[in-house]
Amino acid sequence: MFDAFSNANFIHTTRETIPGLTPTITFQEEHSHAVDQICYGDEKLFQRKDQPIILVDDEMTSGKTTLNIIRSLQERFPRKQYIVLSILDWRTQENLYSFQELEKN
Repeated sequence: MFDAFSNANFIHTTRETIPGLTPTITFQEEHSHAVDQICYGDEKLFQRKDQPIILVDDEMTSGKTTLNIIRSLQERFPRKQYIVLSILDWRTQENLYSFQELEKN
């Protein structure tokens, strides 16, 4: 997926704590066996508030993880636009409503 973009950076999340590094953001992946998730990345990549952050996932069931990531990012690196891309999207109308509510804030 990353290869389809030009002038972009790729950062992935992990459940691993890396001694000596401070997480850029943390969030919950509530349905996972490893609920606590961490993102380590150069903060400079997140500081361009005029550019969207593109979140890519293989599948979305409820979208809660994506919402958790966006909320965590908004706390430290607020911006107006996020783009969410998923190969499979299983969200219900109620789940989609949660995204619409977050967009209003």
